[in-house]
Amino acid sequence: LFLVGIVLYQRYGETFLRLTLYAINFTIGVQVLASFVYRTGSRGSIFFNNPNQLGYFALLAACVIVLLHWRLRLNLIVTSVMLASCGYLSALSASRSALGGIALLLALLVFSNPRVIIGVVVAAVLLLFVGGPVANAVDAAENRVRNRHSNAGFFEERGYDRIWEHQEYLVFGAGEGGLSRFDGDRKFRMEIHSSAGTVLFSYGIIGATLFLLFMWRLMRGAGWRLMIVLVPPISYAVAHQSLRFTLLWVLLAIFVVVKHERAGARARPASVARTPDPRLIRST
Repeated sequence: LFLVGIVLYQRYGETFLRLTLYAINFTIGVQVLASFVYRTGSRGSIFFNNPNQLGYFALLAACVIVLLHWRLRLNLIVTSVMLASCGYLSALSASRSALGGIALLLALLVFSNPRVIIGVVVAAVLLLFVGGPVANAVDAAENRVRNRHSNAGFFEERGYDRIWEHQEYLVFGAGEGGLSRFDGDRKFRMEIHSSAGTVLFSYGIIGATLFLLFMWRLMRGAGWRLMIVLVPPISYAVAHQSLRFTLLWVLLAIFVVVKHERAGARARPASVARTPDPRLIRST
């Protein structure tokens, strides 16, 4: 998906970016409207399989919107409304990691684009006046952040303890699946609930090093203003399984596109038109 996104940009240019943004905005709008119809208990999931998926979608969508707001010079009001809607969906899911990621993204934006934050705050206040599901979502998220029902520590709860309990897999990894091999685990043979932990345990130090090399090459040369957009998804990956989510790889592809366009804009005269760089895939 990562390479497909880059190839589509090379072929269709800005049209691909705008269609991606329209599709994400449309999906967010449908989810928000559906939340007033579908009630699924204290934690909403709407059309997703579980609340964590809804929360992670909202977080990734917010990151894509921020990137494309810079690249496409979008209307501030539209961007603010969509970011506020992402915040509402994350509150509806009551996912602590998604809520923390959205809050972190907005906090980081204070230093790079404070006008967006002002617009988001205004849009969020207007959403609160709607009441109903919006107020309920805020209350549910607040209660879940305050109350933890697990007595286990973070590393045990997320399954990190499997790494040091089975150190024989540290170098080459244990591979995916076959959880019956870990009979002594207290996780009822569940996978590690963390992307970072899964990469290290399933693919070992060798695989984790290759993955870190990929991420380093992906972010190399990007300014801090771009890199802060990836901080919330990376933080989310510490506590959740996130690498299988399609929108994550779309986000990474758009990140590379924006990074290379900015680098190209600094290298060429202002009078030269912006065109997709055919060397984009090779440099990534």
